[in-house]
Amino acid sequence: GPFTSRWRDRPEIRVDGTRLIDTGPIPADGAYAASVEFGANWRNLYLQAENFWYGVQRRNSTLDDPEFGGYYVQGSWILTGESRRYNAANGSFQNLRPLVPFSGNGGPGAWEIVWRYSHTDLDFEPGIAGLPPGADGIRGGAQDILSIGLNWTVNANLRFLLDYSQVEIDRLNPANGTNLPFGPAPATPPVGVEIGQDLDIYAIRTQFSF
Repeated sequence: GPFTSRWRDRPEIRVDGTRLIDTGPIPADGAYAASVEFGANWRNLYLQAENFWYGVQRRNSTLDDPEFGGYYVQGSWILTGESRRYNAANGSFQNLRPLVPFSGNGGPGAWEIVWRYSHTDLDFEPGIAGLPPGADGIRGGAQDILSIGLNWTVNANLRFLLDYSQVEIDRLNPANGTNLPFGPAPATPPVGVEIGQDLDIYAIRTQFSF
C-alpha cells in the first residue's frame, strides 16, 4: 500500500542523532535500494568498494520519480604483516587477529593504517541557489567524507582506533513546509540558501568483542 519514503544519513562517526542530509518525507507507492560490492585482500593489503542506487515511485503523481545514489572506497595496510581472513559463509572479510598478541614480553599486537572515501547524493533536480526547487526537485544534499585512521588490535578481543574524518556537506535549503532542517523560522534560513557544512571530526574508540 501507499506509504511515505524518507532517505537521510548522519556522518560516519556518529556522536549524536543529527542528520545533515535528508530528503524529507516523499509520498510513495514504492521504493528500492540496490548495490554492488567488491572486496579483495592481497597479503597485508585490503581493498573494498561498493556502489548504491536508491529510487522512489511517487504516489499518484505525474512528477519524475526521484533517484539517489552513493558509493564508498576503503582500504588498509597492515603494518605488522597480518592478512584478513575471508568468511565465505557470510561473504565478508573478518577482523584482524594478531600474529603475536600484545604482551609484556614484547608482543606488538596488530597495527593497521586505514582510509575511506564515501559520497552520498540525496539531491534530485535541486534547482538554482537562492530560488525554490522545481516541482520535481528534492534537496536532500550531498555528503563527501574522507577518513584516515590508525588501528591497534591488542588481541583477539580488544582494539583501539584513532580516526580523523573531513566531512563536506553541500545542500540548498528546501524550506518547503514539510522539510525544515533547523525547525521553523527564524531557525531555518530562507529557501535556496546554502546550508551545507564542513566538519573535522577526531575520534578515539575502543572496541571489545567476546
